[in-house]
Amino acid sequence: NPVNKTIPANAQTTVNLSTESQVFTSNDGSAVITSNQPVAVVVTTHWLGRSSAYNCPTQGNTLLYVPAQFRLFSGTDPTILANYTLYSANVLMNLSSTTAATVRFRYIPRNPANASLNVDVSIPPLSAKGLNTFNGGSVAPATFNVLGNNWDGVVVIESDQPLVGINNTNWGPAAGVRSATFKIIGPADGAQLVFLPHQRRTAPGGSWQEWSAAIVQNLSTTSAANVTLRYYDAAGVEKLVLTQSIAAGTAFGFNTRTGGSRPPADFEPLGSAYAGGLRITSDQNIAVVAQYITAGAAKVAGSAYNGIPPQ
Repeated sequence: NPVNKTIPANAQTTVNLSTESQVFTSNDGSAVITSNQPVAVVVTTHWLGRSSAYNCPTQGNTLLYVPAQFRLFSGTDPTILANYTLYSANVLMNLSSTTAATVRFRYIPRNPANASLNVDVSIPPLSAKGLNTFNGGSVAPATFNVLGNNWDGVVVIESDQPLVGINNTNWGPAAGVRSATFKIIGPADGAQLVFLPHQRRTAPGGSWQEWSAAIVQNLSTTSAANVTLRYYDAAGVEKLVLTQSIAAGTAFGFNTRTGGSRPPADFEPLGSAYAGGLRITSDQNIAVVAQYITAGAAKVAGSAYNGIPPQ
């Protein structure tokens, strides 16, 4: 059902699906926005006490990359949300108005000892489907059982029709209720120089309040990426340099609190009151996602954004 709005020059409007009279009969779906003037669109999503936001993607691709993907839980029953520390959902929309998209999701682990998985779906014209490592999304939940309970990695998405997509990262109740959204990227988004303007490592008196993660995916399918990360403080002083080789088609995580794929001690030169930015260079095209996590009695939150290549 169409929702029509008139927006004055330099103004904005909101379409709230909980209050619009043109309500949809299904409880999820996709949207196409057209206008006689250029518009910028942001989506906010609210669910299970969580919220996140993202910029609407505008460029479709038949090859897409998801640098960060998780399925982490405790216990033996993967159907219990309370057991989850971290899980992921990818939502992809078919841009064709006439042809169903035949899509393959390739789940590739960071740790080669963990399982790989291919999931094939068909997405109707102008529709969307989601794959969720906790509840399956548009496929059976048991689809992801092969990944086990301690899996992280990347997803490569191949389609015969152009797609756009977003990723929702969810920190489950076992880790505090947080969520974050980033744009799933295409080959043209890859770069050999990427900036992350917002990085944190704050732990006054040893009590953690803020920390950041950078997840770097090597987009080459044949060559390892030799990557250098340079952390600068708010005054532009270089505080830490890390180098890393990332195998073809895989990703590596750098977390200022836990270390990610590195030892936690590697980030101690940043100290306990670090605020700054990160410059990442590589000899292969890379895709980067940043995560920002807060904790403590005052706030429990998470967010994410796509790394920014120079224009």
